[in-house]
Formats: sequence, C-alpha cells, structure tokens
Amino acid sequence: MKKINPGSFLLIAALLGSTFAFSQAKSPLSLQRRADAVIGKNQPNYAFPFNTTLQTSPGASLIPGLSDGADVRMFPSSNVQAEVTIVVNKQNPLNLLAAANTLTGSYAYNQGFYSSSDGGATFAGADKLQNINASLIYGDPALAFTADNTAFMTTINANGGYWFQKSTDGGLNWGPGLRGTTTTGFDKSMIAADDQLSSPYVNNFYAAWTDFNSGNGAVAFNRSTDKGATFSNRIYLRNGTVGFGQGTNVQTGPNGEVYVCWAEHADANSPYAADGLGFSYSLDGGVTFTASASRKVFDYKGIRVDGYSSNFNYTRSNDFPAMAVDKSTGPNRGRIYVTYAAKLNDTGRSVINVRYSDDKGVTWSPTSKIVSIKKSGQSWFPWITVDDVTGLVWVVYYAFDNQSNKYSTNTYVAVSANGGGKWNNLKVSDVAHITAAIDNVNFAYGYAGDYLGIAAYNGKAYPVWMDNRNGTWQVYCSTVTATKAFIQQQNTTDEAVASTGLNIQNLSAGPNPFTGSIRISLANAVIKTASLYNQDGTLIKQWTKAPNTLNVADVPRGTYIIKVTDTNNKMYSQKLIKQ
Repeated sequence: MKKINPGSFLLIAALLGSTFAFSQAKSPLSLQRRADAVIGKNQPNYAFPFNTTLQTSPGASLIPGLSDGADVRMFPSSNVQAEVTIVVNKQNPLNLLAAANTLTGSYAYNQGFYSSSDGGATFAGADKLQNINASLIYGDPALAFTADNTAFMTTINANGGYWFQKSTDGGLNWGPGLRGTTTTGFDKSMIAADDQLSSPYVNNFYAAWTDFNSGNGAVAFNRSTDKGATFSNRIYLRNGTVGFGQGTNVQTGPNGEVYVCWAEHADANSPYAADGLGFSYSLDGGVTFTASASRKVFDYKGIRVDGYSSNFNYTRSNDFPAMAVDKSTGPNRGRIYVTYAAKLNDTGRSVINVRYSDDKGVTWSPTSKIVSIKKSGQSWFPWITVDDVTGLVWVVYYAFDNQSNKYSTNTYVAVSANGGGKWNNLKVSDVAHITAAIDNVNFAYGYAGDYLGIAAYNGKAYPVWMDNRNGTWQVYCSTVTATKAFIQQQNTTDEAVASTGLNIQNLSAGPNPFTGSIRISLANAVIKTASLYNQDGTLIKQWTKAPNTLNVADVPRGTYIIKVTDTNNKMYSQKLIKQ
C-alpha cells in the first residue's frame, strides 16, 4: 500500500473541500471537526433533537460486594457532547471534574467542563470553555488535579498546539487560556499532574502529544513547573522518521516518575492499526527521558478502522493505549498498567487487553484479556485507573452485547483487586444505545468520540461515556462502589501472584511505607525465614531465623519485595516502600 504523508492531508483538505470526507477518513489525524469546516460559511442545518433525561435505575449486580448507581446525565443540553474524560480531586474526593468535546452550532466546535461537589450525584458547568475564543477551540479534552486542589485542563488550539487553563475552585471557574506549545500538526494530547505530596516534583504539569509536522508523526512532550506561568520547550520521545506514534498517555508514579506511552506504528499506511506499545520514562521530573526506554516495549495487533468499515457500524475506532500507575500503599505500589483494544487471535474481533510492569516499563506481564460476556461482539475504547486508597484497578469500555441487534452497545466496567490477575465485569449503563456516527455533516467522517474515561478513589469508581439514548449524544456517569468485603474476598484468590508461586494472603508486613523497621506476621503459620529484595531482584537483607520485627534502618529509600517462608516452606511476598 502506498505510504502516506500525514502533512499532505491538511493541504488536500484545505484545497479540495469537496473531497474532505475521504481525505480525513484516510488520514491518521484524529480530529473531531470536519476538515473543510469554516464557521459562518456553507453552514448546514443544525437540528439535533433535545429530549428530557430518561428515568433510569441501577441494574442488579451479580457480583457480591459491587454495586452500580443510576446513570447521571451530567449536563443536559441540546448540544452534542462526546469524547469524555474525568478526574477526581484526591484532596477532596467529592470533587469530580469531567470534560468533553461539544458541538454548539453548525461547525461550532467547543469543549464542555462539568464539575461535581457531591461525588457525581450532580454536575455544574457549561458546554463552552471560558476565556478562550470559541473559533480557536478544536477539542480533545484532558484534565488533571494537583496535590493542592488546582485543576488543569487542555484543549487543541486551532492555530497549533494546546490551550492550557487552571482552576482553583474545583473546576467551576477557569483562568485565561495560555499557549502551552505552538507547534502545528498537533494531535491527541494527554496531560498529568504530579499529585503526590511526597514527590520531589509535586504539582508539576506534563503534556504529551503527536507532532505530525515532524516526519510521519513524532511523539512530543513538555512540562510546566509553575502551574502554567511558563512552559518548557518541547522534546521528542520518538522521532517520526520511520512510522509514527499516536494516542499518547502520560502518568506519574508514586516517587515522581513520569511515564509516557503511545500506540506504535511501523509505517504510515491506512488504516493505521497499531503494531505495539511505545514507551518512555523520566526520573528527573520530565527534564530528560531514558533513551534506552523510548522504544516499542511489546507488540500488539491493533483494531483501528476508519468510518468506512462495518466493524463498528461505520464509525471510526482507534487502538490507543490508556495507562495508570498504582500509588496506593498496597503490594502493587508503583506498578504501571496499560490497556488497549487488540485483535483476538488475528481475527476481526476486538478485545480489551491489560498488561503491567513492575520495573518502570523494562519488562511487561503476559496479556490479561477482559471480555464482557462470552459471546459479545466488539469491545473497544478502554480507559484505566487505579484507586490510590484500595489499589483496585478499574477499566471502562464499550461492548456490543446483543446478538440479535448487532450494534447495540452498553458500557462496562471491569475491576481487579489482585493487580490484574482476575477481572470482574459489570454492566454500568442502564440503557443500551446504537453505536453510529454522530453526524457526518458537522463532524469528521465516522466520528463518534475517540475515548471514554474513568476515575476512582476510596472504593468508588466513576466511569463516564457518551450515548444517544435521548436523541442527542450526551455524556453520562454511573458511580460504582466496591465494599471492603469484595476487596478482601478477591485478594484471597490472587491469580497473578499465585502463578509465580508466591502468596500474599495471610502475610502482614508493614508499615507501608516503612522507615526503620518492618513488622511481619503470618496468619495460621509460623515464620521461618525472611528476605528483602530490590525491584531488580537483588537480595538486600536476609533473616534465617526471622524475628517479628526486622531492622531495615540501613536500607536506602526505594521499592522492595519482602519474601517470607513458613515452617512448611510455603512462600509469601509483598511489595513495600522505604521512605
């Protein structure tokens, strides 16, 4: 297939408006807007229906310890809302903040922001950004909260790069739009803020995106250490000379690590399905990235299609990865998780995969598959988060789940209490919808949003998605609650740990994080030996006749694994952090 230069699509779209649909559909660019859209010129009729919110009620959960609340239509309006994301303010967990692409009139592209102060029961906000010229907003929302209650929000700038805004009142009011970077050929950015009070880089802001003006598409990054007063120059984590990277995601670790991942493409040929996961990391607050880690870390066969494919009812679907990092004090603290949609056994069926790394992305676990129901059709648009309190891992995604109605779609959440070893699936949408292009006149061909979102804290998860149950595409949230009993029950069947021959059940080791000593005990067993290893597997200390309190005052700060054997030579392990 002929190699395609992404930059040429922008020129073609500008010169040949009559062929916009084909040009944009066959381009790797993932904009929501119609390529030849000019506000005030050649406007089509704009008449999306507005219906009052359907009364819904939570469905019955078949999983003991998990409960799903009723769907909440976050901001009822007559405007189109799609491509939604959400974050939780960990300093005030009742404060949730969501954002979505919006269409407020013919060719009138904008971005909505929706803030909740009551844990997702109600939201306030608007379908238009504050303090930014509407004609310069191209969407792709991204959000983050710092450790001091400051909210960050970004959107694509029509003149290139991204707009940056911040809020100090939970996302109700926003400051002026600032230019975070001015590069053209800008696509699919994501942001993060270091929200760990103990981090040396606390409250730093980070952004990553694809720069299609650099080769076929380079992965770029910049940061701000003063909450947007100034921004660093962009640096490139992946050049675009051969192939391209797209669908970036950036996250921070418990000790200030900065991780960036993306969908890796060996070439620039339509339909641009991913070949694997690109990954890089920084240990100095985003100043430099480890060159040896800026690479494809594992292969996967992506499911990306354009709007001319029947796979998703003539909507475009991507295979971009989402990423999350465990910042809890549990046994998997520091673990990096990624989720992505991939082909099942080289077929046309899409499934949700999850993999994780315990060594900053150097090595990765085997693939864990999430399937909503055994005979479901496609599953796509996954997003992932980790609860900083419980360590629960949550994934939200769409799935075709009605064999008699091929494109009937529901939103599902999968949760793992044992670090990705076992997944429980729960349907969270109270009403099914039909996956379809939102509007091929106002939007890019086949556009139906490009991702969903989920946030979690202290046993509650907040999946968000878009559907057209009320005639207009709108965004919804449904609170999922996990009880302590669910967490404890799931941890007793830790498949991920059991597969390595190690058990965390019945082992108590703490405090976590620790300083000068570690107290260890086993339920229903007698301790024989104890060993402390670093993340590289190097033995640091060993106790052949292990006391209940281990002296570790001379151990440097870092992440460790404590391994304990009992008198029957059964082994137990747990991850611990030295502060």
